[in-house]
Amino acid sequence: MSSFQSDGLGRLALPMSAAWLLSDLAEFKGRQALIQQPPFDTESLRQTALVQSVESSNRIEGITVPPGRIRSLVLEGDRPRDRSEEEILGYRGALAWVLRERGQATIEPRLFLDLHARVQHGAGDAGQWKRVDNEIVEIREGLPPRVRFRPT
Repeated sequence: MSSFQSDGLGRLALPMSAAWLLSDLAEFKGRQALIQQPPFDTESLRQTALVQSVESSNRIEGITVPPGRIRSLVLEGDRPRDRSEEEILGYRGALAWVLRERGQATIEPRLFLDLHARVQHGAGDAGQWKRVDNEIVEIREGLPPRVRFRPT
């Protein structure tokens, strides 16, 4: 029993090969724990990214709908109630196409017109080049409007 006194354990020698085996056991125990875990839910992350992308990109253009409504339009395929919601669906469709075709499409003018037609589906100028310049203007409470983007 004297080996359990404070200085008894310090005098024991552990062969290097035994230390390596103990290290390997600890590593394999960690790997086993990873195998037994349920798979990471990447689908919920993909859905969140899709909703946030659609919402943010449309907000830049001044198109807003209630947050719960965006989720139902983007993920559940609800029917649009107005033009803003149609644009949300158009962007969702264009983004789905981009993700599906990633790396396959050739970057050329026709591609941009096609994406514009998808985003603006139902609008009079869908799939056409702009005929009139328009500025993106920031409306600020208590301050005059400020031009955020002016086309070339």
